[in-house]
Amino acid sequence: MNEKASEIKYLQFELTRRQNEESVEAFDSLKRLIKTLENENTTLKVGRFMLYLFIYIFIYFWWKYALFILWQLKKFLLSYHSK
Repeated sequence: MNEKASEIKYLQFELTRRQNEESVEAFDSLKRLIKTLENENTTLKVGRFMLYLFIYIFIYFWWKYALFILWQLKKFLLSYHSK
């Protein structure tokens, strides 16, 4: 009977140890997943910032160029009209 009780205690101990190992592995896996997602999030934020910056620069210089062309056209039309 003692032998069976010892075997049961040993099996319970082994089961608990394996469950703890699996818990640690699952926890480590979740930590790696979180780190990967944080890195992806940072990459997406940088990409979004670069896109906004590109759009801002494009619009800014396009309007600046368009205003320059309108100013030149106005100058041309005024000089042409005054002849």
